[in-house]
Amino acid sequence: MSSASIQLIKCAMDLRNYGVEQHLLLQSFKLLLKLWTMVVVSIMLVPSTLKFADVTTTS
Repeated sequence: MSSASIQLIKCAMDLRNYGVEQHLLLQSFKLLLKLWTMVVVSIMLVPSTLKFADVTTTS
């Protein structure tokens, strides 16, 4: 067990002591995850759309 994982477990234990805070944190984490996914997807999509634009303009 690395110290980082121990810290994570301690954090998780601390969170379990809360109620509403944990729920809010979960909601914000889900939102953050959605945003991150959107960012990653857009980063992946942008080059392909640019390539597509290049193809359409050159042909």
